[in-house]
Amino acid sequence: MNILKLYNEEINKTNGNVIAIMLVGSHLHMQKGEGKDIDLFVILDEGSSQTRRIKIINGVELDINYFPLRLARRLIDKGEYFFIYELAERASVLQDSDEIAEDLIKKARAKYEQGPKLLDKENICLMRHEADSLIQRTKMETDIVQRNINAVSCLLKLLKAYFEVRGIWCPKEKHIVKAMQEHDEVLYDMAKEFFISMDTGILDKISKRVFHNIYVPDELTIEY
Repeated sequence: MNILKLYNEEINKTNGNVIAIMLVGSHLHMQKGEGKDIDLFVILDEGSSQTRRIKIINGVELDINYFPLRLARRLIDKGEYFFIYELAERASVLQDSDEIAEDLIKKARAKYEQGPKLLDKENICLMRHEADSLIQRTKMETDIVQRNINAVSCLLKLLKAYFEVRGIWCPKEKHIVKAMQEHDEVLYDMAKEFFISMDTGILDKISKRVFHNIYVPDELTIEY
């Protein structure tokens, strides 16, 4: 499939200031003949905001995110995970002007290798306090549907916290299970046990593992 031709014929004609096009996301599956979706990052010379456009052409879904160059550079500087991860790990350049795409990928890789900004002790304590409070409120919920919804929400917050408190990039929700298996198989097994039983008591054990050696003081002061 000629992805660039497909893009040019149907969409590029409406965007005259395109300076780079990168294939991201699921393109590896497309190379294997799997899937029917194509994800593109398109860098524009002008503009002020990100625009997402989804279009189905000949049974193939094009999911296109347009980024003005100034915004793309700002997203890298700020360490926006979704953007730098795609560029650092999965981007393939389809079109480039003055090596803009290659420069963005190089900077994204450097930022990705640095890792996310580390949380200070006060904010980690606050995360544990909020998580444990939510667990206790969930246990007290009498409606079983609401209790289970709250419990799943608790688990997701705890899994995200696992990465954040350790200075590891927190993956997208659809990739968090695989990442958890790779980093902490015991925690993965605990999460699996929770889903089988929906026993909210397991959330306490998960919290203790996530926030290992993190104790919440009687008083917390956070400056913003």
